[in-house]
Amino acid sequence: MENKNEIPEIDPKKLFDEKNYSTIVLKNDDSDEPVTKKKKSKSDFSETILSLLDSNKTELLKTLKEAKAQDAVIDLINKSDNTTYLSKLIALCWESGLDFGKHANLFFDLSLNDNLFVSLEALTVLENIENFNSKNELEKGIETLKKGIESNHPNKAMLEETRLFLFDKLKSI
Repeated sequence: MENKNEIPEIDPKKLFDEKNYSTIVLKNDDSDEPVTKKKKSKSDFSETILSLLDSNKTELLKTLKEAKAQDAVIDLINKSDNTTYLSKLIALCWESGLDFGKHANLFFDLSLNDNLFVSLEALTVLENIENFNSKNELEKGIETLKKGIESNHPNKAMLEETRLFLFDKLKSI
């Protein structure tokens, strides 16, 4: 009878076969230096983000933060047609703690989305942005929220709350 606790022998060469396996090496045993300094491409990050989105969010958030992968997340948001995934991708922005200030205009636009969850997540990102590109950009964004309130957006109360919050932030700039 086979011992279930036995670890099968694995050929290490197979682990680095990029066509058949995805291997992430965090560090070499002998030093703090990574075994390889190969930089992941945006498409690699996009695949990783989507594969971990519904499973291991803690690991995903850690990876995003370490890689400073704002651009990969923004690319996925711009390409997403599925509102369920779109709201989850937007949530990654504020949950990761990364700075998405240079993408504020996108989140102002998304805050007016008809889907309540997309709108709510975009507003949360806006509330968590510490540095907007400019005072002018923030003023235009506040005006965008005001237009959404005046058009009786389904998320009107949250739009107003965020608008007031950002207006207070604007006064301190």
